[in-house]
Formats: sequence, C-alpha cells, structure tokens
Amino acid sequence: MDLVELTRLPLAVWVPLAALLGLVLGSFAGVVVYRLPRRLLGEQGLGLCFPASHCTTCQHPLRWWHNLPVFSYLWLRGRCAFCNAPIGLSNLWLELVFAALWAGCVLHLGPGREALVWGGFFSVLVVLCFIDAQTMFLPDVLTLPLALAGCVLALAGWTGVDALSACLGAGLGWGLLAGVAWLFERWRGLPAMGGGDPKLMAALGAWLGWPALLPLVLFASVVHLAYALVLTGGRRQQEVPFGPALAVAAAFYWICRDQPWMSLLTGGLSAPLG
Repeated sequence: MDLVELTRLPLAVWVPLAALLGLVLGSFAGVVVYRLPRRLLGEQGLGLCFPASHCTTCQHPLRWWHNLPVFSYLWLRGRCAFCNAPIGLSNLWLELVFAALWAGCVLHLGPGREALVWGGFFSVLVVLCFIDAQTMFLPDVLTLPLALAGCVLALAGWTGVDALSACLGAGLGWGLLAGVAWLFERWRGLPAMGGGDPKLMAALGAWLGWPALLPLVLFASVVHLAYALVLTGGRRQQEVPFGPALAVAAAFYWICRDQPWMSLLTGGLSAPLG
C-alpha cells in the first residue's frame, strides 16, 4: 500500500492515529517546556534528550512505563512511583491538547501534507504558550525558526499564503508590536511587553499573512484582558504573559478565517489558508 492509498483510508482510522501521534508529541513537548527555558537560562547538564526522564523531586530515573502519555499519570494517580511527590498537571494538559490538536487538523484538513504543516505550526504555538505562561519567556530558538519556516513554506506554496504576504506579515508583525512597546516605554517609562512577543507576532504574520495582523491584535488584546482579570483578580502589579493570548488569537483566526464577518476586519484580503 503506497502513500496515496494510505491517505484514502477513512477518517475513522486517521483521526485516532493522529490523536495517538499527538499524545506522543505532547509527551515530548512536556520535556521541552520544562527543560528548554532552564537550559537557555544557564542550568547546566540539562538537555532535551539527556539526562533520561526522572522525577524532579527525588531525581530517580523513570521506567519506560512511567512515560506512557495520559495512561501513566492516571495509573500513578498523579504521583511519583518512587517518592510519592505530586506530579504537576502541565504534562497531562499538554498531551491532551496535542491529541486534540492533531486529531482536529486531520479531521478538518484530511490526512496529508496540510495537516502535517498546520499541526506542526500549532504544536510549536502550544509549546510557546506553555513556556510563556510558566516563565514569562518566549525563546528565540522557537519563535525565529517558526517565522522563517512560515516564509519558506509560503514560498513553497504549502501554507496557502502568498510569499509576499508572508514576508510582509513577518516584518509588519514584528514592527507593530515592537513599535507599540517602544511608544509605551517612552510614555510611561515601563516595559509594555517582553522582547519575545514581537518575534512571535512576526511568526504569526509569516504563517497567516499580513491581512491577519489587525484581527490578531484585536483578538489577542481581548483574550489578554480576560486572562489578566482571571489570573490576577484585578491586581495590576502582577505581570501577565502576552504570548498565550497571541496563540489563542491565531487559532481563533485560523478557525474563523472563512467567516463573512472576518472580511470586515481584513478588508476582504484574507488568504485562503490550508
């Protein structure tokens, strides 16, 4: 059976397989979310693949059956098998989100290149969302390659966005948030956002095209405000990351891009994304 015949299998086969792939990728994403920021901030001896998975409390290496997505967490009842320390819910949520994400891409786009491309895009967004929510940090090693990939794949015709629109989206997206941050800092003398937010906006512009920038800013602002009110209870002193709001806005735009009301925000210039 060749690849073409495989793609003709019914969605009832492909969607569970995509969800299973999402669970596996989500399990690795949990490692990335935990280790990458610490490695970039100078923690020694911590790579993405080495040392082997271990309990962060007692440092005991985990058995292979302790790393089974979702099942291991439920079987261990959310606690380490060796020291009984509670295991955070972050990894479980990541695995479930990745499973839903990949199953949704295959269900919406069908099995094939488009599902792989957009599944990869949203997977990186989810990782960035979790990292920013936990550390207030958006690593350049993820945002910049994501922006470059958006431009390259647009040039190859894999994202449904014109290459010029992708490049303009990257440049204008970065300039828009960087400009807002600079003006706010000059006005109030306080930083408005971190340096990673404009780079993430550049990546979103590269993948979604420059007409998406205005809707993204509007949606992200609403999500950020709601998120801030829930997270801080109205306390202005607490900083709230903007990356998760941008990620949610990007997903919302991608899902609703064909709705007639979306053209009011884009001037009818939305690209026919995959």
